[in-house]
Amino acid sequence: MEPFPRYFEPVSPDKASTFLLFNPPDTTEAYNPAHPNEQALDFAPASIQALAQRFKQHFSSNLWIENEHICMAFLQTLGGYVRFNYAYGREVAIIYEPKAIALRDEILAFLQKEHCRVVE
Repeated sequence: MEPFPRYFEPVSPDKASTFLLFNPPDTTEAYNPAHPNEQALDFAPASIQALAQRFKQHFSSNLWIENEHICMAFLQTLGGYVRFNYAYGREVAIIYEPKAIALRDEILAFLQKEHCRVVE
């Protein structure tokens, strides 16, 4: 097993975070046999690993660290990263600099569309 690439995460009082829980609907609930032509073309990802891969296709990251426990997508323009917690299978975190709120909002909208809800 290869070690993680080295990265530096500065401690900053300005860093902000948003935590979400991934909760995809059951595939059987998403299918409505009464209206088969009205089915959503994009079903929710079946796992948090699939969600991370969709994220990777949608956003270009500067560094991608992944193993069986965690996936972190570092985005320089975010001033932070998006963490997918594979160990628990549900937790997603956006760690960002406040100056990157527009990108954070774009990432948040993407994740909410993919069945993640903000934890308050």
